[in-house]
Amino acid sequence: MSSFSPTALDGKISSVKEIFQKLDCDIAHFRRVAKFSCTARCSHCCENHEVEATELEMLPLARELVRLGQAEEWYKKAELQSFSGVCVFYDPLKTDPGACAQYLFRPLVCRLFGFAANPDKYGKARMIACSLIKKNDAKYFEDAEELIARGKAYPPLMSAYMMPLALIDPEMTRERHVINKAFKKARERLWLYEKFEC
Repeated sequence: MSSFSPTALDGKISSVKEIFQKLDCDIAHFRRVAKFSCTARCSHCCENHEVEATELEMLPLARELVRLGQAEEWYKKAELQSFSGVCVFYDPLKTDPGACAQYLFRPLVCRLFGFAANPDKYGKARMIACSLIKKNDAKYFEDAEELIARGKAYPPLMSAYMMPLALIDPEMTRERHVINKAFKKARERLWLYEKFEC
């Protein structure tokens, strides 16, 4: 089977979704143990113009929008923003479970931020959290870090999810793009593959 076949692409999308599901379970477990969560209805990170994702992270979302017949509508919205600016899927009026119009298909970066860690120079997990969590929920953040330091809570390590993603398709994970451009690239790749399905 050619790596350019639609079947191969569907296999990659399934593999990405499996990584997302595992991460969601790991984050849910960490949140339960550490009693740690984002500030309700905050969406501060969603308003950041510089959030980056890979093309591969956006493929499940692009595929779902094609399935729903909404891909062109979302593509045009992103195009109106010149594929830059605030994420086109950010909906400040939506609050449950988050301000993402496509929450179930959000990319890896959106799942990881706030609940993941990176190892420090000594190999110890250090939480990655936004300045608002550290400021507004300082006690919860400090308690979570204390549980991590004592080995009572284990936040997902970013590399534990980024590396398997890169192994699925090194080409589509080589570059990170602002999120709307990553969506553009994923949608355009699907257009290319759709031509081969005909």
